[in-house]
Amino acid sequence: MSGDGEPPPPSGFTIRGGAGPAYADLAELRGAARALERAAEHLADAAEQVDAGTRAVRLGAGDSPASAQVALAALADLRAGPGSLRAASERARDLGRGLHAAADLYGQAEDRVGAAMRLLLSGIGTAVADRPAAAALEAALLAHVTFRLGALALGWRLLRGGGLPSPREVVVALPAQELMAFAGGVLRGAAPGWQGASAAAVPDVARTATAAASAASVVLPALGQRPLLVTARLGAASGRPAPTSAADVLRDLGALYPAAGGTAGTVGIERIEQADGQLTWVVAIPGMQTGAFGWGSNPMDMATNVRLMAGVADDGTQLVLRALAQAGVGRGERVLLAGHSQGGMVAMALAGDDAFRDRYRVEAVLTAGSPAGSQATPAGIPVLHLEHRQDLVPALDGTPAPAVSTRTTAIRDLAASADPADRLAARDPAAAHRIGAYVRTAGAASTAGAASVRAWEAAADRVLGTPGTPARRWEFTGTRLVPGDALRVSGPGSRP
Repeated sequence: MSGDGEPPPPSGFTIRGGAGPAYADLAELRGAARALERAAEHLADAAEQVDAGTRAVRLGAGDSPASAQVALAALADLRAGPGSLRAASERARDLGRGLHAAADLYGQAEDRVGAAMRLLLSGIGTAVADRPAAAALEAALLAHVTFRLGALALGWRLLRGGGLPSPREVVVALPAQELMAFAGGVLRGAAPGWQGASAAAVPDVARTATAAASAASVVLPALGQRPLLVTARLGAASGRPAPTSAADVLRDLGALYPAAGGTAGTVGIERIEQADGQLTWVVAIPGMQTGAFGWGSNPMDMATNVRLMAGVADDGTQLVLRALAQAGVGRGERVLLAGHSQGGMVAMALAGDDAFRDRYRVEAVLTAGSPAGSQATPAGIPVLHLEHRQDLVPALDGTPAPAVSTRTTAIRDLAASADPADRLAARDPAAAHRIGAYVRTAGAASTAGAASVRAWEAAADRVLGTPGTPARRWEFTGTRLVPGDALRVSGPGSRP
């Protein structure tokens, strides 16, 4: 259900959190509440018109006192008492508020049930790792039940003429967040001693891993963090029209990837000259580019992933901090942080850092395909998380983003898209994760016009330009140095 002035639920999207209604099972309930609110407004307007009519009758009562008395008596019931227009308006408002409250409670209940299920799975995983003998029996039982359910689902699909699913379709259908919570519990349970269940099992494992690596680096320095050099790419600075939308921002971000002709380990900093003379800045942060665990030169690697998940110092955020300083971003100037995959985790880490917010004014954060649900941001910063139902990466931290007023998660089912490119990407989790698919999704989310997305766009517009607004972009590359190189480098571009 949707009413005047409110767009219908966006096709193919599930919207969680943000300033507007949740579009999922709660859409009908929200729509009924909005209809009651509009009815209350119309009734209040009618009450004002009755008041005006009453005043007009009284002014003309001298011409026909008898007729005036009849008219005033008829209007009296509409103006006062339990059957009056104002009383009806208040009842409609109360009902609308009640439906909104019910939807809020229902949504919170859904979130709490999901959190309880992930906590339970984490606890089961911990127990399985702690008692291997019982684990074998539990695994056999789980395999038996899974086989039975899978056979039933496959039979139903074949009866409907769907054919056999491909291995990729099977992977996409898995409950990724729940599996990650279970896997995190297993890894936690493998540690000495009883660990207990955790609602953040995957970040807990990441913290344990980084602590172990830090301790080992005392004996083996090669395991420690290497110095980071950040340099501006010569010839990369360019004048250009400013980005005007989330899709533009992600399109520019995609050009930084080596596969698109960019340089490995590079972020983009774009300065926008607003009509009032103020400067605003867009920070574009690509995702992981190598699976190395810290021993390669590219800081956008698996080690940075783990450290971001653990919430400890990492090279991705250091790269952006130095790039902002070298680009000349002034204290208090407005900034939009945008990241794809690992880059979204970097953006969230920066937005959640007190020192960063003391220096820069973070107006909005945009993530695309990022496992950032477990990362916190201050309540005043609008965040838009774009996710695909067929992309497994956002589930890697085992935690969905909280459905609060300043964090909007737009989850798109690529298989429901009218675009053949989206439907093709829906068959492959790797394709569903690519930046090109998220550029299309950013455009589709904006076109759909969900209230929560519009609220985020209003915040982002304080940084982005309008068509024709001049902008200038710089690119900065981070390079980890081997010990021999570190001896020859000093200055503001390297980490002390």
